[in-house]
Amino acid sequence: MVETMTILGRSMADSHYDVEQTNTNVEAETVLPVLPAPQGDEVAQRGTSTESTQGMDSTATSFQEETTPEKQAHREKSRRAFSLFGDLDPDVQRAEVSKRLYAGLVDFMLLAILTVACVLALGAIINMPKYYDRYVEIIDRYETDYGVTFGMTQAEYKELTEEEQANYKAAVDAVNADEELKSLTRKGFTLIFVIIIGSILFAMLILEFVVPLLFKDGRTLGKKIFGLGVMRNNLTHVKPFVLFARNIIGKGVMELALPAAAVISVILGLTGWFGIVLLVLFAIMEIVVFAKSHGSALLHDTLADTVVIDWASQRMFDTQEEARAFYEARRAEQRQQEEKELF
Repeated sequence: MVETMTILGRSMADSHYDVEQTNTNVEAETVLPVLPAPQGDEVAQRGTSTESTQGMDSTATSFQEETTPEKQAHREKSRRAFSLFGDLDPDVQRAEVSKRLYAGLVDFMLLAILTVACVLALGAIINMPKYYDRYVEIIDRYETDYGVTFGMTQAEYKELTEEEQANYKAAVDAVNADEELKSLTRKGFTLIFVIIIGSILFAMLILEFVVPLLFKDGRTLGKKIFGLGVMRNNLTHVKPFVLFARNIIGKGVMELALPAAAVISVILGLTGWFGIVLLVLFAIMEIVVFAKSHGSALLHDTLADTVVIDWASQRMFDTQEEARAFYEARRAEQRQQEEKELF
């Protein structure tokens, strides 16, 4: 009895399916329905729900790949600050770390050469030798008056008699109390500080701002040699004020002049431990920014919202709206292609 009912149920289902199939064929011959284009999640749902169809396998696989952790991690690393484009997935051809390092070394060598030339030129203009000559003249006078030689070692000082040690100490006290000598020392340290820091900033202004403007592409000589460039994180060209903020304020002042000032202060004994602490803080900031950007940005890039890219393969735009329009058009083409693969 059960078997009979089962066979009867199957035959009724088959006959019902035949009727529906016949009606469908008739409607297809008379009226061709216009199907709406699948959008977003609808496409993904169709691709997932019809995995059994051979033509859908490749499409479903492509949608599944987009959601894999490896794919998401790669996208997050490659476009870091490009969230303003949503899911348009802009192409960002980041510069290789090695190329960026080589370009930086070239720029640094040029900067060092120009800085030394500026230091020598400013020293000659200010006439630094006259301050040094006057300093030596005063020291020689005290050495003659007290019959001592300054700069002896501790071992040499211990070999002196008590009377000679007392005389040497009196000479040192006299030198330390000399107001003209104090004034010369302050002026000398100040001039050394100003000349070195000023030369660094002047060299940075020429090599990192004027030269890129003359090239009309925002690139330094090192970047030009190794085929690198700079663009905003919104895929637009770097404007002059952004270039100034990045290369002069960020790189020149924050990453070069201030650490150099700290080093000079430590060498001259002006700041003591404070200069060392300042250097450590700068180093930590650079390391943190470099690590958070997966090795693609430093402080000056963060300040100016820029990224170093491969010049030949990177597409750049004049405005963010132009960039968005391009990638929206490309996304529309991709969806059309996906629809063709689906149907």
